[in-house]
Amino acid sequence: GSPVLHITAGRHPMLEQSLLERGGDDFISNSVALGGKTKAVGMACESNEYLPRLLLLSGPNMGGKSTLLRQTCLITIMAQLGCMVPADSCKMTPVDRIFTRVGASDKVLEGQSTFFVELAETANILHSATQDSLCILDELGRGTATHDGTAIAHAVVDRLVRTTRCNTL
Repeated sequence: GSPVLHITAGRHPMLEQSLLERGGDDFISNSVALGGKTKAVGMACESNEYLPRLLLLSGPNMGGKSTLLRQTCLITIMAQLGCMVPADSCKMTPVDRIFTRVGASDKVLEGQSTFFVELAETANILHSATQDSLCILDELGRGTATHDGTAIAHAVVDRLVRTTRCNTL
């Protein structure tokens, strides 16, 4: 069947431990449901519809978006290795590769701008990802003007949804 990634009440393992060591509040858990069917996740609905394989996150600065992306990757790796995962439950199909496009960096000494590096990494994802891959894209298109960045992000999302059909955050 199709790729599935369902994490219920997941927590970022390092961040949760760091908060506990500092005597802070517990980490607020997050759930992610990509692929599969609504009934399989236990969602209260009348139909047995397929869940989307792509989730777009938005929210305020420091709202936890990047933490959720990293947390999802860590839990996926831990589950695939057979480790105990920091979540109430985790159901997933095997992942062949995890692709990430996170953060801004350049290679000035090699003549590559932040925008060039971002597009090169994105091109690698589009050429190499399969249906069984997990793709994490954070702030795609940020290295350029607003309209250009939006167009790039739209084109990448369209390709991942229509052609690659992998689970993507």
